[in-house]
Amino acid sequence: MSEPEVIKIIFDKIGNEKWSTIKVCDYLNALGVPTSYAKANRKINSKDGKRKVATANLWRPGQVLRISKNTTYKGIHTYGKRSKKERELIEREVPAIVDVELWEKVQKQLKDNQAESFKNKSRDFLLSSIVKCGDCGLTFIGSNDRKTNRAFYKCIGKQNYKNPIENKKCESKNIPADYSEDMVWEGCLNFINEPGKAVVEIEKNIKSNKEKFVNTEVEINMLNSSLLKKENEKESILDLYRKKLINSKDVEIQLSNIQSEKAQIEEKIKELNQIKDTTNQMLASVNSATEFLNSLKEKSIDADFKTKREIIKSLIKKVTVITNHDLPRKTATLQIEYNFSGNNNYNVEKIEGVTHTDMDSLQQSK
Repeated sequence: MSEPEVIKIIFDKIGNEKWSTIKVCDYLNALGVPTSYAKANRKINSKDGKRKVATANLWRPGQVLRISKNTTYKGIHTYGKRSKKERELIEREVPAIVDVELWEKVQKQLKDNQAESFKNKSRDFLLSSIVKCGDCGLTFIGSNDRKTNRAFYKCIGKQNYKNPIENKKCESKNIPADYSEDMVWEGCLNFINEPGKAVVEIEKNIKSNKEKFVNTEVEINMLNSSLLKKENEKESILDLYRKKLINSKDVEIQLSNIQSEKAQIEEKIKELNQIKDTTNQMLASVNSATEFLNSLKEKSIDADFKTKREIIKSLIKKVTVITNHDLPRKTATLQIEYNFSGNNNYNVEKIEGVTHTDMDSLQQSK
């Protein structure tokens, strides 16, 4: 099956048959249609970032979504969309694979699909984006059992197409939402009332953190300078194209190379900024910890959902679900890691209560 034929199938299924991106993926994978990565034998970074590995050759919702939003397939190719500078975009006509009417139908259906997913959400989840999986490292998301109407958190790795390398689902334990949220909130209240150990730990590491902060900032500045040079290279290529000194094929080759180099630099900057933010927070917290915690103590009294969410995000770096696979029935333990801890393993609270298996919602184990 040729690439244009695959593109036409994607647009037809979404625009005319009102399929979701997941259903399109199921269909393409069932047909055995290879992805662009598989055709080109391209590889991606492994989870440890130290080596390149082959993909699982699966169509994924993100790929289908990018294709379905791409204006190139309706005959319009735009240069300069990713530039951070406010410069004129360059549009050129290219051979269309689908007509404009179908392309517009697909955009409407994508919006309808998104609206439908929000409509099906029956409650807000206090720990949204905070709970991480101890098995695969992905995020737990809030969900509802339609039969029992019970809410729980489950690893997003249990869904199809979430692991870019291995074609398998995560086998971690689901956790009951109400029970887990109560336990984490109780942990926050305990931390607010007895933060002493965390403050001491920060003070012990203040000197080394200052050095780390300075060194990280220097490296980020150097990388930002390199990123700016790449952006200038990109604008120079576009200027040559505007002056008709190079053709569109040369532009695509040069921009592709520049974009690849920029992506590597941006990934490193993102990593260093996370280190810098964490270090800066730790440095600032020594002088402001008492005042900060006192303000949280006041807010925590009769706190509503929004306030609880604010407090939890202020205090907690992440909550990790550790699944025990050795027992006849899986059990789970929550580990809370606080932002105000100098040592990630020092101020971690294990909430063993989640290992209870006599609750209906804990039966959501697969």
